[in-house]
Amino acid sequence: MVVENCPRSTPSTRCDGPRLSAQTAVVQKFTMFSVRIVTTSHYQAAPIQGLDTTTSEFRGSSVKRVPVLRIFGSTPAGQKTCMHIHGVFPYLYVPYDGTQPADRYLRQFAASLDKALNVANRSASANQQHVYKISIVSGM
Repeated sequence: MVVENCPRSTPSTRCDGPRLSAQTAVVQKFTMFSVRIVTTSHYQAAPIQGLDTTTSEFRGSSVKRVPVLRIFGSTPAGQKTCMHIHGVFPYLYVPYDGTQPADRYLRQFAASLDKALNVANRSASANQQHVYKISIVSGM
């Protein structure tokens, strides 16, 4: 925290104690919680209405499970904390050469990725959907 000390009072100035600098005021406005991270983990959970996304427009279906990050740490005051952070989806970039129609390619890629993850999780016969959304980006 940056604190500016008041200059000595003069007849034209008044000092009511230390003042926060403009930079500190901005930091305080946007800093809601501070934690020193000790370790992290993640898990899948059923979506919570109003907190998590419950439908996938890409899939045209409801979302059965969502990723939740778990952060263990302590606050500057020494309090222990375990935060469960919702709304953070993992992502990756995959090259797309444009030789196939985009819509068909995206759906086919999602189905292939779902199948590979189901096989890796030893549930090859499952129809569990892991991919929430795929979109084409450019400029990289």
